[in-house]
Amino acid sequence: MSAIELCPNPQCLAEISWVEDRCLSCFQPLAPPNQRLANRDYETDALQQRYQAAVKDAELRGVSYELAGLEQAITDHSLAAINCSVKFLHGFLTDNNPLYANYRQQTESATRKVAELNNDRQRVGTEGILYGSLAAHISYAALTVDKKGLISYGNCVMLLKDLTMANKATVLDENSYDFVRRHKILPGDRPPAGYWASWHNRHRLAIAKLAEKVKLGSKDYAALLLKSNGNRAEDEFIEVHIYGSFDKQAIAELALPGKAPKAAIERVLLDGIKDYANHHAITCTDYD
Repeated sequence: MSAIELCPNPQCLAEISWVEDRCLSCFQPLAPPNQRLANRDYETDALQQRYQAAVKDAELRGVSYELAGLEQAITDHSLAAINCSVKFLHGFLTDNNPLYANYRQQTESATRKVAELNNDRQRVGTEGILYGSLAAHISYAALTVDKKGLISYGNCVMLLKDLTMANKATVLDENSYDFVRRHKILPGDRPPAGYWASWHNRHRLAIAKLAEKVKLGSKDYAALLLKSNGNRAEDEFIEVHIYGSFDKQAIAELALPGKAPKAAIERVLLDGIKDYANHHAITCTDYD
């Protein structure tokens, strides 16, 4: 952050580093750094301008009713979705004390191999441009209202609790890599304002982005918000950035493929997931 940030504890008022989640002097808890970054005045002002322009455009085109329906759906029903494989989800649910780990945490702890060189450069470079040293603490999800998520990352979906996201998450206009490329952001550049929002303002970001696609009679809000056909390069979505790790208690629901997997081991694992969910009162939804 460019402006000096001070500890909110009036008895302390120590200077706060933008990357911290608590005051190092008095240990006063702070909002997560990604939320503090998204809530800077110039970010929220720019987002409000985009939002108001989108609402005005909808009025001129006579689709205010449809736009209001989209905004209400996102406010009331949107969740953060993380897609994964049957094998990963089974292990995450049934292991004793698992924590969700992002790509960098997995590679640095030697629990997964580094991606192919260009993909690794793309991922690490994009995260560094947007988050610098904070990148190691950010995990990614997609905003959804129909629970399907990005099938290009796996056919099982973990839908995270709104309560968890309210205290950990921000949203970005699109996939981080596409965002950096589209706006030609170089290392050290400040990203354009108004494309980043706190979880509580996700509906405003969505309206600012999607209003131009809303037509008279539009009701398929899920398709407007997220498109995924199995090809990651063609995915279109609002990206959710989650600060810090989380465990399986952060899961609100699971969305699972309604069609049984071809591989016998995956069918066994999928049955195990459903048994676990039933035993722990986690709602499971099958999708086609």
